[in-house]
Amino acid sequence: MLFSFSVVHAFMNSDSSLGLFANAKEVFRPLVADPREIQLAMRLVMPVSRECLGEIAAGDYLGLYRWKLPWEQETYLQWSIAGGIFSRFDLAADTKDLQVVDYYATMPVDVRMGRWSMRLLPYHVSSHLGDDYIKRTGVLAEKNAIDAWKWLLAYEPCEHWRFYGGPDYIIRLVHASQEHVAVQAGLEWRSNWWAAGHAQTFWANDLQSWERVGWNPTFNSQFGVKIVHDSLDQYGLSIFSEFGTGHRPHGQFYRQQETHWNLGMRLEIP
Repeated sequence: MLFSFSVVHAFMNSDSSLGLFANAKEVFRPLVADPREIQLAMRLVMPVSRECLGEIAAGDYLGLYRWKLPWEQETYLQWSIAGGIFSRFDLAADTKDLQVVDYYATMPVDVRMGRWSMRLLPYHVSSHLGDDYIKRTGVLAEKNAIDAWKWLLAYEPCEHWRFYGGPDYIIRLVHASQEHVAVQAGLEWRSNWWAAGHAQTFWANDLQSWERVGWNPTFNSQFGVKIVHDSLDQYGLSIFSEFGTGHRPHGQFYRQQETHWNLGMRLEIP
């Protein structure tokens, strides 16, 4: 989900990019290393001292409307909708048990002013244990859901770097910890295009700290290559390796800690 700054700028200055169903990934680009960024991806998960697991993320954004604000500097406001699922499977089990699935829904409001961008993200998360996992372990599942707001501010000093950060506040919880606050920050780097404009290397890092787990940090780092037809093409495939440590992002298991290495691929679509 890495778009070059020049490509984004070109789209933003085109009148055809305004109005209904404008591209939802230009005003505020999706976060690369956030494990709960809406995406189309699959991962082979290798937790330390444990057997291999599989994860599938399936979801996308739809831009509803984009406005150009009447200010001197190029400034845009966009309203979008997004939804997705994040599921984990036990690949070592004969039945390939579905352990957990998290459902996400959100309606982000994005603003871009030059190299600065901002996202206000109201979202809902509902987490459920898989039937095979319940049958095998005997664990009685409880509904685990939150409604929350996230606010992120990002800055791109050049076409290669982006820095972002902001707070998160849970406004409603169902069978979850009563602590409500979190903070998130990260940085992303992308190289110049190489292989005759068909490939771009990227490295992204995301750090989150939640009050509900005693502010213990969760860190995720992703390094990979995006492959496209040419450097102006918004369709592509990212192949990456990933390292994560800290509390699990799955709602049913957020109290558990895990360190893992991942291999994955993600479809890049506009």
